Amino acid sequence: MFLFSKIKNNLKNIFGEFLSWNIKDLENKKKFYKTKKIPAQINSILDFQKISEPLFFEEFRAQINRLTFAQLKTIKQNECKIVWIGIKRKKATFLVRFSKKFKQKNKKGDFLILSIKSKTINSKTHDLGFCFISNISQNENEYIIETSYEILEFVTKKPSTNIFLRQIFISPSFFKEFFSLKLIRKIPDKIGKILFNPKNNFIENYYFDFHVTNRIHLKSHFNKSQINSMFSVFDSKITLIQGPPGTGKTRTILGIISLVIHFNQLKKKKKYLKLFHGKEFYKAKKIFKKKISLDIKTFFLENILGNLNPKYEFFFKFFKNSKSKSCFNLKNKRIIVCAFSNAATDENTIRITLGLPIYEFFKPNHTFSILRLGPNYKIFLDHITLDNYALIWASENDPDKTLWNKSKILQKSRTIVLKNSFIIYTTLACASYSFFEKIKKKEMIIIDEAAQAIELSTLSPIRNTCKKLILVGDIQQLPATVFSQTSLNFDYDRSLFKRLQIKKFPIWFLETQYRMHPQISSFIARKFYKNGLKDSENVSLLKNFQFLRGFGPLIFFDVCEGNDRFHLKQKNSWCNLDEIRLVSFIIRGIICIFSNLSWRSIGIIASYQGQIGEFQDFGIMKQSEFKGQINSVDGFQGREKEIVFFSSVRAKLERGVGFLSDCRRINVAFTRAKSCFWAVGNFSTLQKDQNWAEAILDARKRGRLFDIRKPFERSNRRLVFWGSKDEENYFFDGENFHSLNFFLVNYVKNFFF
Repeated sequence: MFLFSKIKNNLKNIFGEFLSWNIKDLENKKKFYKTKKIPAQINSILDFQKISEPLFFEEFRAQINRLTFAQLKTIKQNECKIVWIGIKRKKATFLVRFSKKFKQKNKKGDFLILSIKSKTINSKTHDLGFCFISNISQNENEYIIETSYEILEFVTKKPSTNIFLRQIFISPSFFKEFFSLKLIRKIPDKIGKILFNPKNNFIENYYFDFHVTNRIHLKSHFNKSQINSMFSVFDSKITLIQGPPGTGKTRTILGIISLVIHFNQLKKKKKYLKLFHGKEFYKAKKIFKKKISLDIKTFFLENILGNLNPKYEFFFKFFKNSKSKSCFNLKNKRIIVCAFSNAATDENTIRITLGLPIYEFFKPNHTFSILRLGPNYKIFLDHITLDNYALIWASENDPDKTLWNKSKILQKSRTIVLKNSFIIYTTLACASYSFFEKIKKKEMIIIDEAAQAIELSTLSPIRNTCKKLILVGDIQQLPATVFSQTSLNFDYDRSLFKRLQIKKFPIWFLETQYRMHPQISSFIARKFYKNGLKDSENVSLLKNFQFLRGFGPLIFFDVCEGNDRFHLKQKNSWCNLDEIRLVSFIIRGIICIFSNLSWRSIGIIASYQGQIGEFQDFGIMKQSEFKGQINSVDGFQGREKEIVFFSSVRAKLERGVGFLSDCRRINVAFTRAKSCFWAVGNFSTLQKDQNWAEAILDARKRGRLFDIRKPFERSNRRLVFWGSKDEENYFFDGENFHSLNFFLVNYVKNFFF
């Protein structure tokens, strides 16, 4: 955070902007800066900086406004005395002293809110403005804070007033984004020309040989679309891979790492591998046409790669005199795999600790270490963290180790561990640490969840040592969360993945899903992926969860008599107690019917935080087995459960559906379920939105819409004991269901086909 003062360019300083804001004007949602929409075709890096900077500060203002009021009741105010007031480096400066009882640990650069309080009895504190800590004394009870001249004048006029300071906890990712905006010129030229160029300059073809036994082994681990995506990494400096939910994005990343290791091992052994670039490819193609009577495409399809993309079927093993180019030599290089969230980073780390798909088969001589870098990791990954490796190395190799210089030992051993680390897993925020530049190695950067991060976050780990950039994500799922409406209007939440897709950059699509029941994936494939998403053989053979129609793979429960209201504790949120009661009844029913069902296999998605809180405090959901099983749509992204309940909450026609109108929330909610997805809501309200209307119509056509009325105990019993008369009473709408014969035919069809 404190390197801002060392960066010399024309961009505004984040601390100066922070101090210039009036705390009373933050609630005003009007635009504060002159902003422009971020175009898909950006002419230069300088243009990107000029457009992105005001949008960044608009979002920063919105975040400060949100945190100021959200942390008002939870963050304690600390009273302090002003020792001296002055002007240092043309900035208003205070030296404040806290009492000896002060135990809060602040650090240099923390943002604070300065408040005043008169000496009258029962008087309240009033927020005066912003400040930040510029220095801390050795006794840690004295801070030097910097603030604006307006606050300085006010305090000097009333020296007898009491001063209170309250910290604002800001996510480190904001400062990383600002760093990436400042240091964007450090992006390598070859990658920068692709990202910030009005012309599409993408392709850089490489061609390589792959032994037939290795080919068979590769095809046993990956499907066709995954293999094509893995080999596309060697085509260009930047690769985009779109993977819908359940298509094996994490496994594809492991495959890319395996191929990189394998090809470099073959390069060392000088076997099988020949890489050709440019004119050499066309020369080789002519020679092959003369020597082989068969069609060159047919020959390689039948004898080398089977059904792989023809683009990768021209391998020229016999060109011994040609100059081969290495795709990514492992010597003095590293692979960095990062993601926006800690959960996705941990998931990738867990998968590689279980082994690479083709690494053991090739048995390369290269030994590499796996490192989980950064805080907030899962406890069972502690053995591969930086501090653990550093302590192990120091205990075995450092002759000066003592208990009294632990910090010096760690500092030295961390540097050595980072130098020897080959595959590093971390978040986007941690991937931009400055010590990566001190340990200079050429890098291949793989970014998972690339469509969930804004462009500045994605650019933060890209340094001048980056040689290849691989973006893996899905633009049909939720984007990054942006709180400023102004920034949203100008596409600040758009990811780099999305911008390159608009720019018509080639995207490799993973087309086979291995997660969802076919009845769940059918609507998703039609609505979001233009029928390009296919079911794997294992998934297509899945049977229903059980034979009762009321517990089918896809059910919509229409709670037409439900009522929503403001949450009592969270005034800006909503809750619907009727939907909570119904979900509770259904959960108790399936647990009684299916005794072998694990409670941890059930997940509940609620569209509002108020509803989540009510779920957690209601009846059966209070049990420890449900801890962590109830979350929002955003919180469930990247997770999966056997059975998923979705509570839409909204029930009033005049209020509409709110942010549920984002069709990507429908995609994320549906695709969290493996066996059953059961939606609960007032569908007369949801049908006001076009996307929800399509989903409800699809369920209605397939006879998957259940009308639930009060009392819910009676409706819940009918889910188990569902008869033909119940069909007539609960499904008749005067249009599609004209007779009992239709119900019986539809009933049998849904059960057995």
